[in-house]
Amino acid sequence: MEAAMWGGTITRLQVQQTISRLRKLDELPEVPSENLAVPEVDQTHHLSISREKEIASNLAFLSATSDESLKVMAICVEEHCNGEGITIRIASNIGDLSAVVREFVTLAKILEQAARREISKAEDTEALFRQVVVLDLHRILSRLRSRHRETWKAAGRPALITQLHEAINDKSVKARSGLTKGSLKAGRDRAQALHALFTKLEDMSDLHAETGEAHEVVGEIVQQAHEFPLVTLSAALQGSMLEPSLKQYLPEAIGKLGGYYSATFELICAARDRSCRVFQNVQVEPFQIQMPASLQESP
Repeated sequence: MEAAMWGGTITRLQVQQTISRLRKLDELPEVPSENLAVPEVDQTHHLSISREKEIASNLAFLSATSDESLKVMAICVEEHCNGEGITIRIASNIGDLSAVVREFVTLAKILEQAARREISKAEDTEALFRQVVVLDLHRILSRLRSRHRETWKAAGRPALITQLHEAINDKSVKARSGLTKGSLKAGRDRAQALHALFTKLEDMSDLHAETGEAHEVVGEIVQQAHEFPLVTLSAALQGSMLEPSLKQYLPEAIGKLGGYYSATFELICAARDRSCRVFQNVQVEPFQIQMPASLQESP
């Protein structure tokens, strides 16, 4: 007997037969209807679509704490009916969600505090960013290609900050039209500052024994990456004799590294928005996906 699909009672043959009958009735499927999204808030939704997308995208970025390519994280933001709360649902195709959910609960409490506006925006941002560094430390170390990273997927490749420092100081990188000497010098100075911080990180013997200092240094690296003039970097690299792949990689990699601070700042801005009170109560729940046994088996 043919096995049923998706843990139910319907077999693949029955599905094929149903499709065949439907095709006989109408070979051309009905044109799908267009459901227009309302761009602004309405009586039942206090978050605009653009703001909800921004919040979900930032949370999804922060939830990807592993560099395992087969592990995919997903985030859903659901408004409460009273307009004064949201539930963040977290899902993943593989692995245990408990650690991420636990850290997200702490993030949620900081966002609730930001919604109350009891302290300044700068203080709220600093508090959330400290927690983001704790949550994403190992992923950040992986992006940096630090010797302290947990996985060695990029073994043998130069560290990101080392590549940046060497590239922007390459002899073929010169001031020209669209790139002033002042802009180039400013970019090189920032690359030097990043290089000094990264060297300090790599010189630490054990991050577990020096947790506080490690978090501080990693946080400074991320914040400086966020402030790095990517337009200047791209302009400097494009006119150089460096490898084309490196010219594309460096601005993208530095941008992603700085993305942890960008996501932090945008979440704080959303939480402190007086016109939208959904961050007054932030719940975090895991969403477990029931996968059929046939899909869980290794090929």
